[in-house]
Amino acid sequence: IPSIIKKEVNKENEILNHEIPFEQHQIENHIRTVHVNDFIYDESCKSCNQYEEIIELKNVLKEKTTKCEQFHQVNEFLSKQLEAASKKALQDEREIKRLTKEIGKMQESLLSPTQFTERMENALKDALSVNQIALITKERKQVRWTTVEIRFDQQMTRDIILKIIERLQEKNINVVAIVSDNCQSNIGCWKDLGAHDYNRPYFHHPITKKNVYVFPDAPHLLKLTRNWLLDCGFMYKSKSIKPDLLRDLIDKRNEVEMTPVFKLTENHVSMSPQERQNVKKAAELLSRTTAKSLRWYYHNNPEAEELASFIEAVDSWFSVSNSYSPIAKLDYKKSYIGSEEQKLALHTMFDYVENMRAIGKTNLQVFQKSILMHITSLMLLFDDMKIKHGVKFISTY
Repeated sequence: IPSIIKKEVNKENEILNHEIPFEQHQIENHIRTVHVNDFIYDESCKSCNQYEEIIELKNVLKEKTTKCEQFHQVNEFLSKQLEAASKKALQDEREIKRLTKEIGKMQESLLSPTQFTERMENALKDALSVNQIALITKERKQVRWTTVEIRFDQQMTRDIILKIIERLQEKNINVVAIVSDNCQSNIGCWKDLGAHDYNRPYFHHPITKKNVYVFPDAPHLLKLTRNWLLDCGFMYKSKSIKPDLLRDLIDKRNEVEMTPVFKLTENHVSMSPQERQNVKKAAELLSRTTAKSLRWYYHNNPEAEELASFIEAVDSWFSVSNSYSPIAKLDYKKSYIGSEEQKLALHTMFDYVENMRAIGKTNLQVFQKSILMHITSLMLLFDDMKIKHGVKFISTY
Protein backbone atom coordinates (compact mmCIF):
# COMPACT_ATOMS: atom_id res chain seq x y z
CA ILE A 1 0.00 0.00 0.00
CA PRO A 2 2.74 2.55 0.85
CA SER A 3 4.38 1.91 -2.55
CA ILE A 4 1.11 2.71 -4.37
CA ILE A 5 0.73 5.95 -2.45
CA LYS A 6 4.30 6.87 -3.24
CA LYS A 7 3.65 6.45 -6.96
CA GLU A 8 0.58 8.65 -6.65
CA VAL A 9 2.59 11.38 -4.92
CA ASN A 10 5.34 11.24 -7.54
CA LYS A 11 2.76 11.54 -10.27
CA GLU A 12 1.33 14.67 -8.70
CA ASN A 13 4.82 16.14 -8.32
CA GLU A 14 5.47 15.59 -12.00
CA ILE A 15 2.31 17.50 -12.88
CA LEU A 16 3.25 20.35 -10.60
CA ASN A 17 6.79 20.50 -11.91
CA HIS A 18 5.64 20.62 -15.51
CA GLU A 19 6.86 23.81 -17.17
CA ILE A 20 3.94 26.13 -17.93
CA PRO A 21 4.52 28.92 -20.55
CA PHE A 22 3.72 32.32 -19.19
CA GLU A 23 3.42 35.50 -21.17
CA GLN A 24 5.41 38.36 -19.84
CA HIS A 25 2.52 40.80 -19.58
CA GLN A 26 0.40 38.26 -17.68
CA ILE A 27 3.22 37.58 -15.24
CA GLU A 28 3.52 41.24 -14.43
CA ASN A 29 -0.20 41.48 -13.68
CA HIS A 30 -0.54 38.15 -11.70
CA ILE A 31 2.53 37.63 -9.58
CA ARG A 32 1.58 36.20 -6.20
CA THR A 33 3.44 34.85 -3.27
CA VAL A 34 2.26 31.46 -2.00
CA HIS A 35 3.43 29.63 1.18
CA VAL A 36 3.50 25.85 0.83
CA ASN A 37 5.31 23.50 3.28
CA ASP A 38 7.17 26.46 4.84
CA PHE A 39 8.71 27.48 1.44
CA ILE A 40 7.90 30.61 -0.54
CA TYR A 41 7.14 30.28 -4.20
CA ASP A 42 6.49 33.00 -6.73
CA GLU A 43 3.71 31.69 -8.82
CA SER A 44 2.88 33.26 -12.22
CA CYS A 45 0.06 31.96 -14.27
CA LYS A 46 -1.60 32.87 -17.52
CA SER A 47 -4.95 33.10 -15.89
CA CYS A 48 -6.60 32.81 -12.52
CA ASN A 49 -7.95 29.38 -13.41
CA GLN A 50 -4.48 27.98 -13.86
CA TYR A 51 -3.44 29.42 -10.53
CA GLU A 52 -6.39 27.86 -8.73
CA GLU A 53 -5.60 24.48 -10.24
CA ILE A 54 -2.04 24.72 -8.95
CA ILE A 55 -3.28 25.54 -5.44
CA GLU A 56 -5.72 22.62 -5.53
CA LEU A 57 -3.03 20.25 -6.71
CA LYS A 58 -0.73 21.33 -3.90
CA ASN A 59 -3.49 20.70 -1.35
CA VAL A 60 -4.05 17.25 -2.80
CA LEU A 61 -0.31 16.63 -2.59
CA LYS A 62 -0.24 17.70 1.05
CA GLU A 63 -3.18 15.43 1.89
CA LYS A 64 -1.65 12.42 0.17
CA THR A 65 1.71 13.10 1.79
CA THR A 66 0.01 13.00 5.21
CA LYS A 67 -1.71 9.70 4.35
CA CYS A 68 1.60 8.31 3.13
CA GLU A 69 3.22 9.15 6.46
CA GLN A 70 0.34 7.44 8.30
CA PHE A 71 0.73 4.35 6.15
CA HIS A 72 4.46 4.34 6.90
CA GLN A 73 3.73 4.42 10.64
CA VAL A 74 1.21 1.57 10.32
CA ASN A 75 3.66 -0.38 8.24
CA GLU A 76 6.41 0.12 10.84
CA PHE A 77 4.07 -0.99 13.68
CA LEU A 78 2.95 -4.09 11.81
CA SER A 79 6.55 -4.94 10.94
CA LYS A 80 7.51 -4.83 14.63
CA GLN A 81 4.50 -6.97 15.56
CA LEU A 82 5.38 -9.47 12.85
CA GLU A 83 8.99 -9.61 14.05
CA ALA A 84 7.87 -10.23 17.66
CA ALA A 85 5.44 -12.93 16.52
CA SER A 86 8.19 -14.59 14.50
CA LYS A 87 10.50 -14.66 17.53
CA LYS A 88 7.70 -16.11 19.70
CA ALA A 89 6.94 -18.75 17.07
CA LEU A 90 10.62 -19.68 16.97
CA GLN A 91 10.71 -20.04 20.77
CA ASP A 92 7.54 -22.13 20.73
CA GLU A 93 9.00 -24.35 18.04
CA ARG A 94 12.12 -24.94 20.16
CA GLU A 95 9.97 -25.69 23.23
CA ILE A 96 7.87 -28.16 21.23
CA LYS A 97 11.02 -29.95 20.10
CA ARG A 98 12.30 -30.10 23.69
CA LEU A 99 9.00 -31.46 25.04
CA THR A 100 8.76 -33.96 22.21
CA LYS A 101 12.23 -35.21 23.10
CA GLU A 102 11.34 -35.53 26.79
CA ILE A 103 8.10 -37.35 25.98
CA GLY A 104 10.08 -39.74 23.83
CA LYS A 105 12.44 -40.46 26.71
CA MET A 106 9.50 -40.99 29.08
CA GLN A 107 7.83 -43.35 26.65
CA GLU A 108 11.04 -45.34 26.39
CA SER A 109 11.19 -45.62 30.20
CA LEU A 110 7.55 -46.69 30.60
CA LEU A 111 7.02 -50.19 32.00
CA SER A 112 4.52 -52.67 30.73
CA PRO A 113 2.18 -54.21 33.34
CA THR A 114 4.30 -57.37 33.34
CA GLN A 115 7.56 -55.46 33.82
CA PHE A 116 6.00 -53.36 36.61
CA THR A 117 4.78 -56.49 38.40
CA GLU A 118 8.23 -58.09 38.18
CA ARG A 119 9.89 -55.00 39.64
CA MET A 120 7.33 -54.80 42.44
CA GLU A 121 7.92 -58.43 43.34
CA ASN A 122 11.69 -57.93 43.42
CA ALA A 123 11.35 -54.81 45.56
CA LEU A 124 9.01 -56.44 48.08
CA LYS A 125 10.51 -59.91 48.31
CA ASP A 126 12.72 -58.97 51.28
CA ALA A 127 9.86 -57.37 53.20
CA LEU A 128 6.77 -59.47 52.44
CA SER A 129 5.91 -63.10 52.06
CA VAL A 130 5.02 -64.67 48.72
CA ASN A 131 1.33 -64.69 49.60
CA GLN A 132 1.38 -61.03 50.63
CA ILE A 133 3.11 -60.04 47.39
CA ALA A 134 0.59 -62.06 45.40
CA LEU A 135 -2.28 -60.29 47.15
CA ILE A 136 -0.82 -56.95 46.00
CA THR A 137 0.25 -57.77 42.46
CA LYS A 138 -2.30 -60.33 41.28
CA GLU A 139 -5.97 -59.90 40.58
CA ARG A 140 -8.19 -61.42 43.23
CA LYS A 141 -11.87 -62.19 43.36
CA GLN A 142 -13.76 -61.15 46.44
CA VAL A 143 -14.86 -63.99 48.68
CA ARG A 144 -18.60 -63.71 49.15
CA TRP A 145 -20.30 -65.27 52.15
CA THR A 146 -24.02 -65.77 52.51
CA THR A 147 -25.92 -65.57 55.78
CA VAL A 148 -26.43 -69.31 55.54
CA GLU A 149 -22.70 -70.01 55.40
CA ILE A 150 -21.51 -67.71 58.19
CA ARG A 151 -23.04 -65.39 60.78
CA PHE A 152 -21.24 -63.18 63.27
CA ASP A 153 -23.63 -64.20 66.04
CA GLN A 154 -22.81 -67.87 65.50
CA GLN A 155 -20.41 -69.89 67.64
CA MET A 156 -17.21 -70.80 65.81
CA THR A 157 -16.89 -74.52 65.15
CA ARG A 158 -14.42 -76.90 63.58
CA ASP A 159 -16.56 -77.29 60.44
CA ILE A 160 -16.89 -73.53 59.94
CA ILE A 161 -13.13 -73.01 60.30
CA LEU A 162 -12.34 -75.73 57.78
CA LYS A 163 -14.95 -74.46 55.33
CA ILE A 164 -13.54 -70.92 55.49
CA ILE A 165 -10.05 -72.24 54.83
CA GLU A 166 -11.30 -74.26 51.86
CA ARG A 167 -13.11 -71.26 50.34
CA LEU A 168 -10.02 -69.09 50.72
CA GLN A 169 -7.87 -71.77 49.10
CA GLU A 170 -10.20 -71.68 46.08
CA LYS A 171 -9.17 -68.02 45.70
CA ASN A 172 -5.47 -68.96 46.00
CA ILE A 173 -5.23 -67.61 49.56
CA ASN A 174 -3.25 -70.11 51.60
CA VAL A 175 -4.07 -70.05 55.32
CA VAL A 176 -1.10 -70.95 57.54
CA ALA A 177 -2.36 -69.69 60.93
CA ILE A 178 -5.49 -68.57 62.77
CA VAL A 179 -5.80 -66.13 65.70
CA SER A 180 -8.56 -65.94 68.30
CA ASP A 181 -9.04 -64.93 71.90
CA ASN A 182 -9.24 -67.23 74.89
CA CYS A 183 -13.00 -67.59 75.27
CA GLN A 184 -14.42 -71.03 76.04
CA SER A 185 -16.07 -71.51 72.63
CA ASN A 186 -12.76 -70.90 70.84
CA ILE A 187 -10.93 -73.25 73.19
CA GLY A 188 -13.54 -75.91 72.42
CA CYS A 189 -12.97 -75.32 68.70
CA TRP A 190 -9.19 -75.80 69.17
CA LYS A 191 -9.85 -79.11 70.88
CA ASP A 192 -12.13 -80.26 68.06
CA LEU A 193 -9.36 -79.36 65.60
CA GLY A 194 -6.83 -81.29 67.70
CA ALA A 195 -4.68 -78.19 68.27
CA HIS A 196 -5.17 -77.56 72.00
CA ASP A 197 -1.86 -79.16 73.08
CA TYR A 198 0.78 -76.44 73.60
CA ASN A 199 3.45 -78.83 72.36
CA ARG A 200 1.47 -79.42 69.15
CA PRO A 201 -0.60 -76.24 68.54
CA TYR A 202 -1.61 -76.88 64.94
CA PHE A 203 -3.98 -78.86 62.73
CA HIS A 204 -3.80 -79.95 59.10
CA HIS A 205 -5.02 -77.83 56.21
CA PRO A 206 -8.10 -79.55 54.70
CA ILE A 207 -6.67 -79.30 51.15
CA THR A 208 -2.88 -78.91 51.27
CA LYS A 209 -2.52 -81.07 54.43
CA LYS A 210 0.11 -78.61 55.69
CA ASN A 211 0.19 -77.33 59.27
CA VAL A 212 -2.16 -74.49 60.23
CA TYR A 213 -0.94 -72.96 63.51
CA VAL A 214 -3.23 -71.69 66.27
CA PHE A 215 -2.36 -68.36 67.93
CA PRO A 216 -4.24 -67.29 71.05
CA ASP A 217 -4.50 -63.48 71.00
CA ALA A 218 -1.40 -62.00 72.70
CA PRO A 219 -3.03 -58.78 74.06
CA HIS A 220 -5.81 -60.87 75.62
CA LEU A 221 -3.21 -63.12 77.24
CA LEU A 222 -1.36 -60.07 78.61
CA LYS A 223 -4.54 -58.84 80.30
CA LEU A 224 -5.19 -62.30 81.78
CA THR A 225 -1.62 -62.46 83.11
CA ARG A 226 -2.08 -59.05 84.78
CA ASN A 227 -5.43 -60.10 86.26
CA TRP A 228 -4.08 -63.35 87.74
CA LEU A 229 -1.04 -61.55 89.15
CA LEU A 230 -3.15 -58.90 90.90
CA ASP A 231 -5.84 -61.32 92.07
CA CYS A 232 -3.72 -64.29 93.17
CA GLY A 233 -0.02 -63.98 92.52
CA PHE A 234 2.20 -66.90 91.49
CA MET A 235 4.60 -69.42 92.92
CA TYR A 236 7.64 -70.05 90.72
CA LYS A 237 10.16 -72.67 91.79
CA SER A 238 9.38 -72.13 95.49
CA LYS A 239 9.55 -68.33 95.08
CA SER A 240 6.53 -66.07 95.37
CA ILE A 241 5.58 -63.43 92.83
CA LYS A 242 3.07 -61.12 94.50
CA PRO A 243 1.56 -57.74 93.55
CA ASP A 244 2.06 -56.11 96.98
CA LEU A 245 5.21 -54.24 95.98
CA LEU A 246 3.46 -52.90 92.88
CA ARG A 247 0.84 -51.23 95.06
CA ASP A 248 3.55 -49.88 97.34
CA LEU A 249 5.52 -48.62 94.32
CA ILE A 250 2.52 -46.62 93.14
CA ASP A 251 2.17 -45.09 96.61
CA LYS A 252 5.84 -44.05 96.49
CA ARG A 253 5.30 -42.63 93.02
CA ASN A 254 2.59 -40.32 94.41
CA GLU A 255 4.99 -38.96 97.06
CA VAL A 256 7.47 -37.42 94.61
CA GLU A 257 7.24 -35.19 91.54
CA MET A 258 9.90 -36.92 89.43
CA THR A 259 9.69 -40.68 89.06
CA PRO A 260 10.40 -43.23 86.33
CA VAL A 261 6.91 -44.73 86.83
CA PHE A 262 5.00 -41.48 86.29
CA LYS A 263 2.47 -43.34 84.08
CA LEU A 264 1.35 -45.70 86.84
CA THR A 265 -1.66 -44.74 88.96
CA GLU A 266 -4.04 -46.47 91.33
CA ASN A 267 -6.20 -47.31 88.30
CA HIS A 268 -3.49 -49.69 87.10
CA VAL A 269 -3.97 -52.01 90.10
CA SER A 270 -7.57 -51.31 91.17
CA MET A 271 -9.95 -51.55 88.21
CA SER A 272 -13.56 -52.25 87.41
CA PRO A 273 -14.39 -55.25 85.17
CA GLN A 274 -14.76 -52.87 82.23
CA GLU A 275 -11.39 -51.18 82.93
CA ARG A 276 -9.72 -54.57 82.96
CA GLN A 277 -10.34 -54.75 79.21
CA ASN A 278 -7.80 -51.95 78.66
CA VAL A 279 -4.67 -53.49 77.08
CA LYS A 280 -2.62 -50.29 77.39
CA LYS A 281 -2.85 -50.25 81.17
CA ALA A 282 -1.78 -53.88 81.35
CA ALA A 283 1.23 -53.15 79.11
CA GLU A 284 2.21 -50.11 81.21
CA LEU A 285 2.01 -52.06 84.47
CA LEU A 286 3.92 -55.10 83.17
CA SER A 287 6.65 -53.07 81.46
CA ARG A 288 10.43 -52.94 81.53
CA THR A 289 10.20 -49.50 83.17
CA THR A 290 8.22 -50.96 86.07
CA ALA A 291 10.81 -53.74 86.47
CA LYS A 292 13.68 -51.22 86.61
CA SER A 293 11.78 -49.09 89.12
CA LEU A 294 11.26 -52.08 91.43
CA ARG A 295 14.99 -52.75 91.39
CA TRP A 296 15.70 -49.07 92.03
CA TYR A 297 13.29 -48.51 94.91
CA TYR A 298 13.73 -51.97 96.52
CA HIS A 299 17.37 -52.84 95.88
CA ASN A 300 18.64 -55.90 97.77
CA ASN A 301 15.04 -57.07 98.16
CA PRO A 302 14.68 -60.69 96.90
CA GLU A 303 10.91 -60.41 96.51
CA ALA A 304 11.26 -57.21 94.44
CA GLU A 305 13.95 -58.82 92.30
CA GLU A 306 11.75 -61.86 91.62
CA LEU A 307 8.77 -59.68 90.72
CA ALA A 308 10.96 -57.45 88.51
CA SER A 309 12.41 -60.46 86.68
CA PHE A 310 8.94 -61.84 86.01
CA ILE A 311 7.61 -58.49 84.75
CA GLU A 312 10.67 -58.07 82.54
CA ALA A 313 10.09 -61.53 81.05
CA VAL A 314 6.45 -60.68 80.34
CA ASP A 315 7.44 -57.39 78.69
CA SER A 316 10.02 -59.05 76.42
CA TRP A 317 7.61 -61.82 75.44
CA PHE A 318 4.81 -59.37 74.65
CA SER A 319 7.15 -57.16 72.58
CA VAL A 320 8.12 -60.15 70.44
CA SER A 321 4.54 -61.45 70.25
CA ASN A 322 2.98 -58.07 69.39
CA SER A 323 5.57 -56.59 67.02
CA TYR A 324 4.81 -54.59 63.88
CA SER A 325 8.12 -53.23 62.53
CA PRO A 326 11.27 -55.06 61.36
CA ILE A 327 13.35 -51.90 61.93
CA ALA A 328 12.58 -51.14 65.59
CA LYS A 329 15.52 -49.81 67.62
CA LEU A 330 15.46 -52.58 70.23
CA ASP A 331 16.00 -56.09 68.87
CA TYR A 332 13.32 -57.73 71.00
CA LYS A 333 10.76 -55.16 69.75
CA LYS A 334 11.38 -55.93 66.07
CA SER A 335 9.19 -58.22 64.01
CA TYR A 336 10.12 -61.80 64.80
CA ILE A 337 13.28 -62.74 62.88
CA GLY A 338 14.38 -65.68 65.02
CA SER A 339 17.33 -63.80 66.54
CA GLU A 340 19.06 -65.18 69.61
CA GLU A 341 17.75 -62.33 71.78
CA GLN A 342 14.17 -62.96 70.64
CA LYS A 343 14.47 -66.71 71.15
CA LEU A 344 15.87 -66.08 74.64
CA ALA A 345 12.86 -63.87 75.45
CA LEU A 346 10.45 -66.60 74.31
CA HIS A 347 12.28 -69.40 76.13
CA THR A 348 12.46 -67.36 79.35
CA MET A 349 8.72 -66.68 79.27
CA PHE A 350 8.02 -70.32 78.40
CA ASP A 351 10.00 -71.43 81.46
CA TYR A 352 8.19 -69.00 83.76
CA VAL A 353 4.70 -69.90 82.55
CA GLU A 354 5.26 -73.66 82.43
CA ASN A 355 6.73 -73.84 85.95
CA MET A 356 4.70 -71.25 87.84
CA ARG A 357 1.35 -71.89 89.50
CA ALA A 358 -1.27 -69.43 90.59
CA ILE A 359 -1.24 -69.27 94.39
CA GLY A 360 -3.93 -71.65 95.64
CA LYS A 361 -3.92 -73.67 92.38
CA THR A 362 -2.10 -76.89 91.56
CA ASN A 363 -2.45 -77.03 87.77
CA LEU A 364 -1.68 -74.80 84.83
CA GLN A 365 -4.49 -72.36 84.11
CA VAL A 366 -6.00 -72.02 80.64
CA PHE A 367 -4.30 -68.67 80.02
CA GLN A 368 -0.93 -70.27 80.82
CA LYS A 369 -1.47 -73.06 78.31
CA SER A 370 -2.50 -70.46 75.75
CA ILE A 371 0.71 -68.47 76.27
CA LEU A 372 2.72 -71.66 75.77
CA MET A 373 0.69 -72.38 72.60
CA HIS A 374 1.44 -68.89 71.29
CA ILE A 375 5.18 -69.20 71.88
CA THR A 376 5.37 -72.65 70.26
CA SER A 377 3.23 -71.60 67.28
CA LEU A 378 5.35 -68.51 66.58
CA MET A 379 8.63 -70.40 66.55
CA LEU A 380 7.27 -73.29 64.45
CA LEU A 381 5.48 -70.99 61.99
CA PHE A 382 8.60 -68.89 61.38
CA ASP A 383 10.77 -71.96 60.76
CA ASP A 384 8.10 -73.41 58.47
CA MET A 385 7.66 -70.21 56.42
CA LYS A 386 11.40 -69.64 56.23
CA ILE A 387 11.91 -73.07 54.66
CA LYS A 388 8.90 -72.96 52.31
CA HIS A 389 8.83 -69.31 51.27
CA GLY A 390 12.10 -67.77 52.45
CA VAL A 391 10.40 -65.23 54.74
CA LYS A 392 12.77 -63.09 56.78
CA PHE A 393 10.42 -61.91 59.53
CA ILE A 394 6.88 -62.21 60.88
CA SER A 395 5.03 -59.16 62.20
CA THR A 396 2.90 -60.43 65.05
CA TYR A 397 0.92 -57.23 65.76
